[in-house]
Amino acid sequence: MTNDAPRPQLVGVDVGGTFTDVVVRDERDGSLRVGKVPSTPEDQSRGFMEGLAALDIDPGSVALLIHGTTVATNAVIERKGAECLLVTTRGFRDALELGRRDRPQVYGLRGSVHPLVPRRLRVEVDERTRADGTVTREVDEDELLAAVETHVDEVGAVVVSFLHAYANPANEEAACAAIRRRWPELYVIPAGVSLPRISEFERTSTGVVHAYVQPIMNRYLSSLASAVDEAGYLRPPAIVQCNGGIMSLGHAIDRPANTVRSGPAAGVIAGATVARQAGFPNAITADMGGTSFDVALVVDGIPTVTDEKLVDFRIPLRVPTIDVETLGAGGGSLASIDAAGILRVGPESAGAMPGPACYGRGGEQPTVTDANLVLRRINPDRPIGGKRLDLDVSLSIKAIQAHVADTLGVGVEEAAEAILRVVDGRMGGQVRIMSVGRGHDPRDFVLVPFGGAGPLHGAAIMRDVGIPRAVVPPSPGVTSAIGCIDADVRYDFVQSIRQPLADVDFDAVNRIVDEYLTEGRRLIEQGGVPVEAVALGVQAEMHFEGQRHAIRVEVESPLTRDDVERAFREEYRRQYGTVLDNPAMLLDLECHVVGRRPRRVETWPELDEQPWDDAVIERRDVYFDGAWRDTPIIERTALFPGMSGVGPAIVEQDDTTTVVLPDMSVRVDHAGNLILEVAS
Repeated sequence: MTNDAPRPQLVGVDVGGTFTDVVVRDERDGSLRVGKVPSTPEDQSRGFMEGLAALDIDPGSVALLIHGTTVATNAVIERKGAECLLVTTRGFRDALELGRRDRPQVYGLRGSVHPLVPRRLRVEVDERTRADGTVTREVDEDELLAAVETHVDEVGAVVVSFLHAYANPANEEAACAAIRRRWPELYVIPAGVSLPRISEFERTSTGVVHAYVQPIMNRYLSSLASAVDEAGYLRPPAIVQCNGGIMSLGHAIDRPANTVRSGPAAGVIAGATVARQAGFPNAITADMGGTSFDVALVVDGIPTVTDEKLVDFRIPLRVPTIDVETLGAGGGSLASIDAAGILRVGPESAGAMPGPACYGRGGEQPTVTDANLVLRRINPDRPIGGKRLDLDVSLSIKAIQAHVADTLGVGVEEAAEAILRVVDGRMGGQVRIMSVGRGHDPRDFVLVPFGGAGPLHGAAIMRDVGIPRAVVPPSPGVTSAIGCIDADVRYDFVQSIRQPLADVDFDAVNRIVDEYLTEGRRLIEQGGVPVEAVALGVQAEMHFEGQRHAIRVEVESPLTRDDVERAFREEYRRQYGTVLDNPAMLLDLECHVVGRRPRRVETWPELDEQPWDDAVIERRDVYFDGAWRDTPIIERTALFPGMSGVGPAIVEQDDTTTVVLPDMSVRVDHAGNLILEVAS
């Protein structure tokens, strides 16, 4: 591969469970070309290349190819990763089952736990390191190799997770070196080196996720790199991480767990960009597809990041991750009446097969899509995603009548609207958790709905939560692919400190920060992605002595004791309204090195305001608030900056439908976004 000068096109490819989305941006004028092809779950690289071919992309014109992948996520959720062996300190074999004393069912004692590594593939060895890093018992190599040899023919990867390896990884590193010498073909993951921080369960789980997905990700990314090379592209694709940044393909092979949930992260990045271009620094992104609803918060233009997320029940992944909360609510969510006579929608979904009743594939239970179809918010001749299939309204009416309307004693339209109100209420509740529950007033934010179903329900969520505005991007159905080409390069580092702030050697701490900055710069340069600047971010994880839970605070480099303590106490007071007299503890130091990608400088002309009458292609009766209303149907591609109108209205395009409620106005901004506003 050569590192030629940047060419004018950027390509983003987001592989989803159903479709692979491809976006090509011409860097000279900012124009976009978008495409969708069916995903190929058996080999995602095939769908990836078919997506590129569908847009007839000239490989020689592509400066950068960026990929959001679901391979690692699917491997964990579907339990299709590699068989792994876990080697741990004697007496700590069952950490994965013990977890944090949570339960699959909060109000019940039943429910099973299925760790990624079954108990029979977890072995113990006699070794011990104290919490202060003192090694009291070194690893016996013969005992170690004998324990591994018992299962080595069953596994493709080995995780070594020893107690207190964050304080001193010597035993863990010695064990990994011995295993690699004996079995060089195995993937060997030292959990304490991968995550040098306290919390045995989370550290072990993160190491296990790395090992569980590494063989499959190595095969996939290596195959993809070969296919891209053979097609004539100048460099291998960069990979989107769960923190919203991109990394080199080689780094993704080394740290495959960092690609878990990379698709949702790319969507949030795109949502933040859309909101910022529209003039709104604070945004709530809402990605609604067929089965799920993903919500994230953007504050002052920056998506909120957490250092730990659950990939599945009792499988925490402790790496920096954009804080996305997922709800089982989508176009395929099933509606039913429970034993108490209450209407429920989701989290169960009809999926792609049989799908909603209107698909005619045997589905009999009504879904959210069926409700939208009955209320004529969806055009049956132009279903979401383009004209892929005919939607049978009569099947939707039959399903809602039999499963909801007759039981509740209401008409079909009332039942359909009730289904939408329930699912909209569930999604609105999730938005409140992400905003009000995190100390933010949703009235200070805009909603950015995207995905195939997001714009269908965005207006209702606005009304439910009290969000005054929404920004619907020009191509909502491929937003995550757009996020791929908007992402910066990012590498994260963490160092365990675990000392009272008064005892911390800040000269040593600043040397660590400098080393991480140097290493981050090296990785950015090695990855070959053009950047215009490199920025360093430092966060300190701290608490008061005697506390268990910690908070993260932004600190400036170089660090000083006074600055760190001041930042901690200010953030603590902001979150809790008070501070304690206890001494402050510095637990961990987190550094992220960001390579800022070049951005086109946009200049926008004055808008010529005009009504959107020329974009009205027809009128039809649509059901709103208990009545049928004559409603204009707007063709999205006929809208231009400066056009405006009032609700009710339905805006149709190939990848989604936008619903405008009667009490809302709409305008098209300079970037082609729809700006929905609630009437005063």
